[in-house]
Amino acid sequence: MMTGETPDVGVLFDDGSEHFAHWTPLLWAPIGRKLAAMADPGVGERVLDACCGTGASALPAANAVGPSGWVDAVDLSEQLIAEGRVRAAEARLRNLRFVRADITEWLPVANPYDVVQCGFGVFFLPEMDTDCQRLVRLLRPGGRFALTSWASGSLESVFQPFFAAAVEQRPELANAPKPPQTTNSERLLTEEAVGRWLADRGLVDVRTSRVEHEVPVDATLAWRFLQSGPAKAVLAGLTGDAVARVREGFRERLESAKVRTLSAPFIVARGTVPASTEPQDP
Repeated sequence: MMTGETPDVGVLFDDGSEHFAHWTPLLWAPIGRKLAAMADPGVGERVLDACCGTGASALPAANAVGPSGWVDAVDLSEQLIAEGRVRAAEARLRNLRFVRADITEWLPVANPYDVVQCGFGVFFLPEMDTDCQRLVRLLRPGGRFALTSWASGSLESVFQPFFAAAVEQRPELANAPKPPQTTNSERLLTEEAVGRWLADRGLVDVRTSRVEHEVPVDATLAWRFLQSGPAKAVLAGLTGDAVARVREGFRERLESAKVRTLSAPFIVARGTVPASTEPQDP
């Protein structure tokens, strides 16, 4: 995926928060439930949901741990955090707090966590390997680290026509370097790759599964998806007329290719901290 220079990720998600919220029941919520199920938080456990967005996996985790448990949900986007707080209040979940913070600097306020889960967030971390190693260190011996990542081919039916339309207005994008999050995500496209990566973090009993997910779309809904996060960075600096031309070119390409669904297969995985490992200082 080519975007050239990518602005601050939190700002991009703030700007696209309305579109992100619209897509939550279609995409993020069902995937979040799969992530929480893989993490398998138990009654009374403490959970850290890193890069939590609007709480797609934090809310089901809070339901699972019950009133005696606790969930910290952390994200850089103030707007997504605000939406998460609304959803938690509507669900009457008093064991869940949303915090705007840099997850790479997060410190637990009490004991180590039983679960750390991260939905489509690890590849946005400045140093994916070392930053995730730090998250693993926030777990107790026997604790679980769980994540979701995009699988091979995911989102291409929408991304490819979008970037092709954008290049017509910004030809320099054709040779722009991939942003770090794209390079990182390409390392985690298969069950085997994710499994190896978790094992390299020192985790055992690694489990991975590829899950198919499709969302029916038209050009309007697909455009809203593209405006919900970092992909919109390709439009930076374009005039309103140029953005309109990108949107029209995108619509024409979708119709020509008869794209009717957003194919979004993903990998859901978890690993366990060895029981003999003592927790380390972050």
